[in-house]
Amino acid sequence: MSASRGGVALAYRKSEYWTVESIACHGPNVMSCVIVSGSQRTPLIGVYIPPEDETTLEYLETALFRFQGGPTPIVLGDLNTELRAPRNGRE
Repeated sequence: MSASRGGVALAYRKSEYWTVESIACHGPNVMSCVIVSGSQRTPLIGVYIPPEDETTLEYLETALFRFQGGPTPIVLGDLNTELRAPRNGRE
């Protein structure tokens, strides 16, 4: 959205111990994938929420809904919030 704002990327190294599957983009700053190691499947969601932004939360909800009913996803990224002491409804 702006040249001075970041984005999101999920980078990984190929390995004989795991594979990355089911990569999906859910919006400009939200993406997800599944790490598979043996019989274990671990969902990952990468997200960047710019300060004062509320639209990215909808994309994050879409990504979380994708993994509903399965293993709990690991959320990685820059949320630009203080989760221990939320200041407003966005946080």
